[in-house]
Amino acid sequence: MSTVDAVSVRKGAGRRLPLRAGAVLILLFILAAIIATVGVAAGLFEDRYATLIYPGIAIGNFPVGEMPRAEAEATVLEHYNRMLGVFEYQSSKWFAAWPLLGISPNARDAVQQAFNIGRYGSPDQRIAAWRAREPVAISFSYDASIARKTLEGHRAEVRVAPQDASVTIANGAAVMIAGIPGVELDTDATLQGTFARLLKEQPITVQTRPIAPVDNGAEAAVTQLNAWLQRPLTLTMWWANSMVTRTITPAERTGWVSVLAVGDRLTPSLNTKAIRATLEQVNAELGPDAAMRLDEATSMVQRAVEHGDSLVWFVAPHGEIRYTIKRGDTYESLGDAYGIPTARLLDANPNIWEDGGFAVGQPITIPTQNTMLPVSISPTNQQRIEVDLTHQRLLAFDGGQRVLSASISSGIPKWRTLIGVFQVQEKVDDALNKLAHITMPDWLSIYDVGEPGNSLTNGIHALPELGGGRRLWEGYLGHPVSFGCVVMGIDEAAWLYKWAQLGTPVLIYGVTPPTDLNYDDLIEAQQKTQKAP
Repeated sequence: MSTVDAVSVRKGAGRRLPLRAGAVLILLFILAAIIATVGVAAGLFEDRYATLIYPGIAIGNFPVGEMPRAEAEATVLEHYNRMLGVFEYQSSKWFAAWPLLGISPNARDAVQQAFNIGRYGSPDQRIAAWRAREPVAISFSYDASIARKTLEGHRAEVRVAPQDASVTIANGAAVMIAGIPGVELDTDATLQGTFARLLKEQPITVQTRPIAPVDNGAEAAVTQLNAWLQRPLTLTMWWANSMVTRTITPAERTGWVSVLAVGDRLTPSLNTKAIRATLEQVNAELGPDAAMRLDEATSMVQRAVEHGDSLVWFVAPHGEIRYTIKRGDTYESLGDAYGIPTARLLDANPNIWEDGGFAVGQPITIPTQNTMLPVSISPTNQQRIEVDLTHQRLLAFDGGQRVLSASISSGIPKWRTLIGVFQVQEKVDDALNKLAHITMPDWLSIYDVGEPGNSLTNGIHALPELGGGRRLWEGYLGHPVSFGCVVMGIDEAAWLYKWAQLGTPVLIYGVTPPTDLNYDDLIEAQQKTQKAP
């Protein structure tokens, strides 16, 4: 190609340059217009949402776009405050709004975060943040004390009171019925993990704990009751001049025992009226003439049961008897049969001689043996003194245990010692016989021969003192020798005097052995008993 041609080409190219430059200018103008338009639009957008949250923004899954912050906060609070927590207990469900469970949404912080989306950084960053529209996570505050208070309001619905142990008594045995634990709300266990589960809108299972029954002493009460019921118990009674025994079975004692609630304790108790009712039945079994001293017997039996004694001893006297005289009866024989001195029989029948005298077929009144037992007997007194006339011995018992056996001398036939049930009425260290002018050491008064207070009294005592160290009837023990009293050796009488309580029953039985001794007064007695037989 020539030089001319090359120049021509360059020129041609220079002539096309203005067209290209214009296009660029146009494009730049258009771009500037677009940018201006976008800028104007952005400005208008920002002006519109200057106080509003940008569109499409959500807090959690709750949309708050285009809302003022105050409205968004109120809306968020209203939404979450209507959320309900669910508590399940057996077949029941309880519902409580979140505020009542101490859950508070931090709405203001969440709303501010939602408002800030698309407002900070470069335009690209702002646009990118807005276009991403990531939901704002909301946080919550939790006050467990509020949840506790709400939950405690359901305590009564959960609580089942425990059943304490009880005692039943039947057929002579006491049985404990075990207590049943109760149930109560376990607030701490229920609230554990509650916050997290509520946020996940999961139901909460109500937790409980057992309430142990109160230790009310039922086991100890049953032990004591069964000791009272099942320990052997035998009544030994002096009735109709002989010993009679009666076993009280556990079944008969069922009504004697019970349990009383004293505070929160079960206390075993003995029913005095029930014991007396049983003894009334025993008295009826003895016969229509029995007149048991029920008050004393009841106290003795109750004390024996309480102290674990298996044997109770007492007298069962006869009551007043209407008797028809039979052939061969005498005042003495009736007195021996019923334990009543002749003088008492005469006192009880003052008109007997006017009614024809002591004759067969004649009705008379025999006083109750209780007239010979004027002193009350302590419930603790299980003593008895037995005088065996046949063998001329005195036996002393404490309950079922014999504590003394001693040789004695009873009255001679003319001054015989009476048969019957008597008791220690008085104790005198040295009693003086004013008629005989002798001293009777260790005197235990047991009965009046005649009218009480106006007659001679027979008793138990040591060999009488005559003075000068002499003892009347020394060497005669084991043989009838006295004027009706029961005479003992010096040491034995001293022991018995200290041991015997007032009221102690004295049982005299048997037959006075025959003897050649017979006298009317002390002088004659001294003369005839100078030497031992």
